[in-house]
Amino acid sequence: MRIFTKYILKEFLSVFLASMLALIGIFIANDASEYIAALIVKGAGLVDIAKIFFLGIPSTFILVVPISFVMGWVVAISRMAGDLEILAV
Repeated sequence: MRIFTKYILKEFLSVFLASMLALIGIFIANDASEYIAALIVKGAGLVDIAKIFFLGIPSTFILVVPISFVMGWVVAISRMAGDLEILAV
């Protein structure tokens, strides 16, 4: 792998993974606000509630991955453009 490719992937992956974790947290918090009261009323324990939300994480990937991908490339390219690294290439 070329040095430039490694550099761009390093810039991209750090933002991609950070935005993925943040967005998954936001989606989980949004789901929690809707369902937690109903689950407690029905007598579900904390372990059961945690299982429900952890099993819901894969379904959020449909929305989270494209958003994180775009955020990663925009931030990586704009940072490189701001430091005039793209001009140097």
